[in-house]
Amino acid sequence: MVIVVAPLLAPLVACLGTQVSILLGLLVCAGAYALFMRATPGMPYAEFLLPTLVLFGMGFSLCFASVNAQATTGVSDQEQGLASGLVNTSLQVGTLVVLAVATAVLTGAGSAAEGQALPGMRNAMGVVVGLLLAASSMGPAFIFVNRSRDITTPNAPSSHRITEDL
Repeated sequence: MVIVVAPLLAPLVACLGTQVSILLGLLVCAGAYALFMRATPGMPYAEFLLPTLVLFGMGFSLCFASVNAQATTGVSDQEQGLASGLVNTSLQVGTLVVLAVATAVLTGAGSAAEGQALPGMRNAMGVVVGLLLAASSMGPAFIFVNRSRDITTPNAPSSHRITEDL
């Protein structure tokens, strides 16, 4: 889904900027996880999984490139790989912690009754949605607070400074 959706959203990311794209992507991913909360046994693919995957593709496409762009902004060319590796490792560790918590909540429930939501699914997805909303609630502090910093461009005279908004 990301392969299809990412090129379509690239102009939107360019228009909105990385900070707003990250915030919007987190909210879209929270919506995708919220769709999991309506799961029932035997639910058709087109009704359940397809809309969820489309939303995940949109949210991931909005977030991932923007997070990497933010993480490597102002980092010298020699340290770009290190900065990118650090942010991606942090994302993976965070994902594993959330996965462990959601799995513990999900497996703590009993068996499903016919036609009802899978036991623990609502609680597990509620945890994930809550964490995504908590993360996105911090976004406005970074988006709407206009902060500047000086960045010395590599291989440029020390008098050459670039000021950018975070």
